Amino acid sequence: LALAMINVIIKENLYDEEFVNNYCVGFDKLKEHVQKYTPEWASEVTTLSVDDIVKVARMYATNGPASYRGNNGLCQHSNSTQACRAFAALISICGNVDIKGGNRLPQGPPGSDQTGPKPGVGLDRETEKLMMGADRFPLWAGADAIMKNPHNPSLLDGMIHNEPYPVKAWIVFWNNPVMTYASSQKVIEAMKKVDFLMVMAYTPSPTSDLADLILPIKHIYEYNFMMMSSYGSWLSTMPKLVDAPGECRDSFQIFHDIAEKMVQKGFVEKNKATFKDAQALIDNAFPSGGLMDYDGLYFSITSPNRSDAIS
Repeated sequence: LALAMINVIIKENLYDEEFVNNYCVGFDKLKEHVQKYTPEWASEVTTLSVDDIVKVARMYATNGPASYRGNNGLCQHSNSTQACRAFAALISICGNVDIKGGNRLPQGPPGSDQTGPKPGVGLDRETEKLMMGADRFPLWAGADAIMKNPHNPSLLDGMIHNEPYPVKAWIVFWNNPVMTYASSQKVIEAMKKVDFLMVMAYTPSPTSDLADLILPIKHIYEYNFMMMSSYGSWLSTMPKLVDAPGECRDSFQIFHDIAEKMVQKGFVEKNKATFKDAQALIDNAFPSGGLMDYDGLYFSITSPNRSDAIS
């Protein structure tokens, strides 16, 4: 769908030429790549009508700023890495990046750490430099990365070959890597290499089929949900709406209990900050107080990148 929308937008010259020229790399290759991904092709794949695909492409491109919101529906599906890349390209060629009404990259609110609200724990800079993939993909992994995560393909190679160091365990939550990561066979091989694979999931999946331990987790509507960004200064919250069934627990509490056990066993030092629940973590992330709770937020949002962003 995203590729067909890009096809229409480029063919009809609806893209943001100024933004593409100033901020995008590889537009000519993208233009060539999407020529075969016509609305007719996408209609057969998605079951949407050709007219609807063309209509939504024009609507998105000509009614900007516009924003795209993807979530687990896309992230849990097959080939999701490339699908997310396609939607990122769609956002970019229309100039809907870091602008009021578009997909934004905000600074943190007053009182937060400007590199992102942190819970008072984390890796030191020298350790972050050792993240797998940091040497080849510094924007993705390492001390100066936008995302403070290992580079996924490099991590899989490290698990399989025990280089540059062995990875003994893998905890998967809110995801289904066997389906969503590129090269499913490599993912399966890596999962079989680790000593312990734990999966926290809402439903069974090809990934959970390989797990040593499966923990059922609460849906975001079943507890006071909080999510922190790994690549920017934002934090989102959602109040509990319904009770969870059975023995489901929220993933935050599971990680909290694992951390407590690691402290008891002497693997890590006890941090000064303790967080019994998500609200306690929010209070620590914004020490000035009064900025956010489950009823709303109480500060203006600014952007360092574009003067026309919301303030």
